[in-house]
Amino acid sequence: RTLSDNLALGLGLDWMFGRAKRERLLDFSTENVVNNRENYKSRYSFIRPTFGVLASFKGTNVGFSISMPKTADVEAESNFLSGYSSEETYRLKYPLLWRLGFSRRITQQILIGADIEYEGWEDSDLELGQPVTASNQWRYCVGFELLPATVEEPPLYRQFPLRLGFSQVSYPYKISGSNITERSFSFGTGRYFGNRNGLVDIAFEYLKRGTDLENYPEERVFRVVFSLSAFERWTAPPRRR
Repeated sequence: RTLSDNLALGLGLDWMFGRAKRERLLDFSTENVVNNRENYKSRYSFIRPTFGVLASFKGTNVGFSISMPKTADVEAESNFLSGYSSEETYRLKYPLLWRLGFSRRITQQILIGADIEYEGWEDSDLELGQPVTASNQWRYCVGFELLPATVEEPPLYRQFPLRLGFSQVSYPYKISGSNITERSFSFGTGRYFGNRNGLVDIAFEYLKRGTDLENYPEERVFRVVFSLSAFERWTAPPRRR
């Protein structure tokens, strides 16, 4: 909801649901014990609200959002080949999540932005087995965008926005007290189509994931991210391009 030319409020509802299945065959080496088969099923579903505010003033945008903690009921069911079965319901707490971000137009063609995100998994009741423990998750991001040129017949590379980004995130768990950190570098661009009623974006990312512990592997990943957006008539396309 827009309150003024410089202030807007928002409300989001996340429907979070999942289901997991696992089958395990028990094969005993002794003839006195009969082999068996186990089937496990679990599922959950809940809605979590998010509140946000966006302020804009003289080329600077600042946004803040908060997702409220929510306790979900997880239904678990076990079935055995022998005919024995059991059902239980346990509670899993999803923690508080907040995000803070800003963008600043330096010139008509240069834009910078940054954001920070926090999710407090140490306050949840995750049942993790040693040496794994829950950890608060932090994410830091910074980005730079060079917007298309406004002159007539610009060179091809100035007809598309050029974007550079860096992010660092710590995972929501630790191994033997050591954080798992992921660092990512990205380069991308985008283009409007359909009389500015749609937007296509593509980004190339290189990330490195690892921990300070010895004898643990370090992962290096290259990935391509593609997104396609379509704007309804009541939704104004972003004005910064």
